[in-house]
Amino acid sequence: MDPVLLNALAAGIVSALMAGLVGPVVVTFRMSLLAGGLSHIAYGGVGLAYLLGFSPSLGALMATLGASVALSRLDARGQERLDAAVSSLWSLAMALGVIFVSMAGGYGMDLSSPLFGNLLTVSDLDLWVMGVLTLFCGLVLWRVYPDLMAVAYDEEFAQVRGIRPLWVRLTVLVLASLAVVVLMRSVGLILCMALLAIPPYGVERMSRSLKGMMGLSCLYGLACVLAGIWGSWVLDLPSGPCIVLVACVPFGLGAVLGTLRRRRSGS
Repeated sequence: MDPVLLNALAAGIVSALMAGLVGPVVVTFRMSLLAGGLSHIAYGGVGLAYLLGFSPSLGALMATLGASVALSRLDARGQERLDAAVSSLWSLAMALGVIFVSMAGGYGMDLSSPLFGNLLTVSDLDLWVMGVLTLFCGLVLWRVYPDLMAVAYDEEFAQVRGIRPLWVRLTVLVLASLAVVVLMRSVGLILCMALLAIPPYGVERMSRSLKGMMGLSCLYGLACVLAGIWGSWVLDLPSGPCIVLVACVPFGLGAVLGTLRRRRSGS
């Protein structure tokens, strides 16, 4: 097999596992808006990386981790402030990213990879970094799973047990930050929220627990990634958008069939 395609397949599998593990937690904690904000905030770090000449992935990680700490503090103070903070940080980071990229050499630079992803350009080093981050997230989830369940379903009872919801929510945001960095290589910053949110929503009704949702989301993501890579290779199209389009098809069909079923039962 072509080494480029082999790396793309391996990176796609790692991305699907990362999204399948972290996405259900983000959805369960109703933090999809925050995760989407982090994916756009990361662009500020990418722009700074281009300006100073270091890895865009490291820049994205720095930006998202910093934003995670700030947003977790605001999350504890109320939803109104949080919504405003996400919107403000989102806009500020995107504006800074544009300015940094312009200072670094303008839009003659190739920004398609961090923005829209390209699995066919993943190097061996990228693959190792993605694998280590995914393994780390898996271990963290295994360690804090009881606390996640307690806070997600009964925050007051969790506090009685001595669990600090602020730290649990910060953990979720940090995991989302790491997921954004990994998914930046596969589907890009613009589309990574789709891979985090669509599989969990698609399998939610078939899952009886958060663990079950994680497992089914991983399978959903793997199928979408493999089909998207195949379509990208055969049709000579960008891999990131192909993966997201494949993920949207069963989700959209399920929504349409559900609507038709409700109309029939209502009539």
